[in-house]
Amino acid sequence: MDFEKALSFAEKYSREYLLYLLDFFRRKRGDLRTDVEQPEGKIVVYAMISASIGLFLSYKFVSGVDLTAQAFFIELFVKFAYWLAIALFLHLILLVTRAQAAFMTALLVTLTVMPVAYALGGYAAYLMNKLSWFWVDLDANAKAPSNDANFGAVLTQHDYAYFGAVLTQLVIAFIYFPRLLSRDGALARWRVAVASMGVSLFIIMVQLVALAGQIERQKV
Repeated sequence: MDFEKALSFAEKYSREYLLYLLDFFRRKRGDLRTDVEQPEGKIVVYAMISASIGLFLSYKFVSGVDLTAQAFFIELFVKFAYWLAIALFLHLILLVTRAQAAFMTALLVTLTVMPVAYALGGYAAYLMNKLSWFWVDLDANAKAPSNDANFGAVLTQHDYAYFGAVLTQLVIAFIYFPRLLSRDGALARWRVAVASMGVSLFIIMVQLVALAGQIERQKV
């Protein structure tokens, strides 16, 4: 009986999550309606599901290692802290532009866009990892020393997966931050443009720092 309840629970949330993803892409410009605005709001639950999917795929196809339970909870905490930082930065930009927007607006937009971008980035990593088989010389990658002076000249499957994931996340952020920020005409277009550009630059800077750190780790 417990197994049936667990299966029913998983099926229910899987179905709702798929509908949530479909609604994310079908949502018209300026429409930020989410379940979080209802008493039974579930946006944090959907964000955790997206983060879990993204973590599993990223570890498997970008890092090339299995995701342990300890690493999962640590990475999950880091991801939500990162998204909170984005929300705070977005709110700061809105304050600087003198926009009449509460912090909850920035938080809702961030928790709507970034987790979905991360999950789809993980799927893009999977696709790039598999597609790169057609052009990556696996023998050359296996023989290439990690401390070679020409480091970076030979890209691996994991490198292509990483760039596929990052590019997908950036594209979704570029498109959907302005879409959701412009809800109901509450913010002037120039404020939406400034806030979206600022957040995009912030995400790019974080990704560049992460990339530099990854390159340094591979050199060791």
